[in-house]
Amino acid sequence: TLALDSSSKPLSLALISDGRILASYNDMPSEPQSSVIIKVIDSVFKKANVTVDQITDVLFCNGPGSFTSLRVGLATLQGLFLKSGVRFLVTSSLLLRCLSSSDQSDTSDLSDKSDKAFWAKLPLGRDRLAVGLFDHGAQKLLPKHIQSLFKQRVPSCPNYYEGFLSGEHLAEMNQLFPALSSIAPDDISRTDPTAFLTIIEKKWFEETSLAQVRLFYMIEPDVGKKVGESI
Repeated sequence: TLALDSSSKPLSLALISDGRILASYNDMPSEPQSSVIIKVIDSVFKKANVTVDQITDVLFCNGPGSFTSLRVGLATLQGLFLKSGVRFLVTSSLLLRCLSSSDQSDTSDLSDKSDKAFWAKLPLGRDRLAVGLFDHGAQKLLPKHIQSLFKQRVPSCPNYYEGFLSGEHLAEMNQLFPALSSIAPDDISRTDPTAFLTIIEKKWFEETSLAQVRLFYMIEPDVGKKVGESI
């Protein structure tokens, strides 16, 4: 399996076989993604001693993310695999980040009765955030008007929710998750390639066609438009 997240400036990918990572890349390229993504993929394949024609599955994080970054990643995969017959899987870039943070410090207990809830964020500008919440029962403790802003994004992962927050709603979430406001506004929650393993093991993805992929852009109202639809 080749797993790729190109949803924002950090680029994360991994080659995975039998539940282990053969080789990976997780960094902020100094050049635009469009200039380096093929080089990065090629270097990871060489490290793992794997060829493109050995890939049977491709896992792609289809957003939320940057319009340009998502399209660069998708176009690269289409160029490599569109005619190969690989199984193409999509998942949320924020779910990947939630799982990446689950053993780190950016966790919060919502009450003594709840388990930990793990969050991740992508800034949208103008004091707006796309927020992913991986919830072990804590989401029900959120105020109802906040709950309504979060929707299940990955059908096979019922504990994961995504929402777009701004204004007073964001201020309330900052009280529940203080680290949301303690990080610089332009910071993006980090990724960890090992989180791909959890997504694959738990089957927290959807299978789709590589020729017709729904991309979730960070800027509304473009969220959820399919490739080929007018922007």
